[in-house]
Amino acid sequence: MPDDSLKPDREQFITNLTRHHDQLLGFIVSLVANWQDAQDVLQQTSIVLWRKYDQFDPATNFMDWASRVAFYESKNFVRLKARDRHYFNDDLLRTIANERVEDVANYERRAIALRSCLQNLRSGDRELITDVYEHGKVIGEVAGAIGIEVQSVYNRLYRLRKRVAECIQQTLVAEARTS
Repeated sequence: MPDDSLKPDREQFITNLTRHHDQLLGFIVSLVANWQDAQDVLQQTSIVLWRKYDQFDPATNFMDWASRVAFYESKNFVRLKARDRHYFNDDLLRTIANERVEDVANYERRAIALRSCLQNLRSGDRELITDVYEHGKVIGEVAGAIGIEVQSVYNRLYRLRKRVAECIQQTLVAEARTS
């Protein structure tokens, strides 16, 4: 009977894949330049990751490993679609992938900074952002609920987005100084 203690933790695989799904999809979209194609490549990448998960070292970064697999799956997809002039050659694909890997590495730091910056907002401002961007409420609906003009909501959101973006930038710069 095989020793189950030697098998990689499949629940951890699902957790990692779920946690990094959006990042991985974004990475693939940047390589194949089409949302539907990226969905197909992500599905194939997920299958390969599942089959090769026993080769993954849990002490390393899952996203780095998964993005390498996604790169090769994307490259294979592009090779198969090479006759279509809308797909990239291998050199360009590799360049885009290298740049995108750097973006993915920064994603977690930006997400942490975003959460921190949102917490620093007044509760009403945070609630407005949550209603519109997390819950997908329509601006007119939000304006009616809080009793202000639609344009005022757009103006307020613009100012809040700008403030949050500046906060994120300052947080990342401060983090880089302390590193």
